[in-house]
Amino acid sequence: LDVYASIFATSTFITYSLFTFLENPRGIKISLGVLMPEFLPTFFQRKWLMITILPVVYGLMRYLQDIYEKNEGESPERVLLSDRPLLITVVLWVIMVILIIYFIGP
Repeated sequence: LDVYASIFATSTFITYSLFTFLENPRGIKISLGVLMPEFLPTFFQRKWLMITILPVVYGLMRYLQDIYEKNEGESPERVLLSDRPLLITVVLWVIMVILIIYFIGP
C-alpha cells in the first residue's frame, strides 16, 4: 500500500502540473499563438494557475508525511482537519485559485 500511495501522489502532481501548464486560454488556440506572435504575451499572461503548483506539492508531501510518520492514513478527513499546516495549505490553494480564476484571469 505504501507503493500505491507514492504512485498516486506522483500521478496527482504530474496531472495537476500538466493541467496548469497546458490550460488553453479562452478564445485563443495554441496554434494561433504560434502562428501570430502578437498573441504570445496574452497567451503567457493567462498561465497564472502554474503558481498554484507549489502549494499542491507541499500539501501532497505534508499529507504523505502524516500518513507515514504519524500512521494516520485510515481517516483522510481527520488528517486534513487535525494538521494545521496542511489545512492552511488547502485554504491558501483555494484562495489562490479563486483569485486567479475570477480576478486575474481573462
